[in-house]
Amino acid sequence: MIETHINGINVPALKGYIEEVTQNPKSAMIDYKVNLHWQGGTKAKVTTKGIQLGDQSLERNFSFIIDEP
Repeated sequence: MIETHINGINVPALKGYIEEVTQNPKSAMIDYKVNLHWQGGTKAKVTTKGIQLGDQSLERNFSFIIDEP
């Protein structure tokens, strides 16, 4: 029996992606659109505006606060 998922990863899809980027390396280029706003001290708010992966635009709009404990 051939496993299609290992540790939650779709192995055939991953192999397909590896083949795609082997044939077209530009499709592996990634650009994270992230903004960091310093709020003072060690506190900052990070906001994402999406991801550009090759010629695909992926919506990933969220924000979070980072700080030292």
